[in-house]
Amino acid sequence: MRVKWTPILFADDTSVLISHSNPSDFKNKIQSIFTNLNEWFKNNLLLLNFSKAKFVHFTTRNTNQMEIITDHDNRTIPICSYIKFLGITVDRALSRRHHVDLVRKKLSTICYLTRNIKPHLSSGILKMIYHSFFHSIMSYGIIFGGNSPHSSEIFKLQKTGNQNKDGTWI
Repeated sequence: MRVKWTPILFADDTSVLISHSNPSDFKNKIQSIFTNLNEWFKNNLLLLNFSKAKFVHFTTRNTNQMEIITDHDNRTIPICSYIKFLGITVDRALSRRHHVDLVRKKLSTICYLTRNIKPHLSSGILKMIYHSFFHSIMSYGIIFGGNSPHSSEIFKLQKTGNQNKDGTWI
């Protein structure tokens, strides 16, 4: 079977998705694809920034990870358990756990700040702050994992973190 690979270019970021049904063939083909990719970079007067390059091997939870080493010009691309792609953190099992943890920390900070400035601002300004900071972070990328079991933590934070002491909304 042929290896499928798709480069994804967005602004100055390049991601490559490689898939193959046979794990041993997949492991053997990665290096040749990486060499072709570097040649494409060179032909288009671009360089791969090895300090930012990462490799994630996406698998199901029950599949064992293979030892895959990707290198070029005596530089190895580190293997990571998760990666940030267009602002959404994705781990190798395609779970939203790590992303939800990061978002929850950001939103908890915003809730704390909002509670502290609430007595000094009108409800209109507080709603503007909520939509600017909390809602924009919470809703970004929700279509990709809003039904994840981990996402309920974010929705609970939205409900509890943006209420007045009397139960009314900001």
